[in-house]
Amino acid sequence: MFLSSELRKKVLAEIDKIKDEALECLARLVKVKSVNPPGEYEEISRCLVEIFKELDFDETKTLPVPEELVKARRLETPRINVLGTIKGTVGTPTLALNPHLDVVPVGDLSKWTVDPWACEIKEDKGIDWIYGRGVNDCKGDLVMYMYALVALRNAGVKLKGNAIVVGSVDEETGGHLGAKWLLDEGHVKADFAIIEGHTHDLCNAAMVSFG
Repeated sequence: MFLSSELRKKVLAEIDKIKDEALECLARLVKVKSVNPPGEYEEISRCLVEIFKELDFDETKTLPVPEELVKARRLETPRINVLGTIKGTVGTPTLALNPHLDVVPVGDLSKWTVDPWACEIKEDKGIDWIYGRGVNDCKGDLVMYMYALVALRNAGVKLKGNAIVVGSVDEETGGHLGAKWLLDEGHVKADFAIIEGHTHDLCNAAMVSFG
């Protein structure tokens, strides 16, 4: 999709308008402890469903992994994937935006200078820095993808194809019951995909272990 210079300005203006709302959304997600292992997904999944609905996504799906598959991997907590879709005028092609819901454990709290679950914002030399478990990996990406679609819609951009935000589980432990299960079961069928961010670079491939 190519935007004219005028439409690009409108999109950037919409991003500025919703920036504070997006930061509030990020804080809301960071405060939910979706630690993996062991895999705490029930609260984060409910929270994401609520956000998709508040942002007027056209379709929201909650996709829990069957209990027998969870137990087969010797896991004890439910695995719940969540999809939010904004539909285009034609419906094809489909773009999947795939951040993940889980975060690694915080480790030794004595080594943290902030509350890892508070999502604190600190200003330094004119730059706002956001601190909290999952801000970078990967709840910040989740918020960015959702609000990018909102900004496009608010600016009047008509998507031709569908865009699906895929909130998947277990990325931090291999993605077997997250991205892999969603693909194997046909819950996500996309022509293109953008996964989580990688520092400040654009990469055209990622190594994924489904062994």
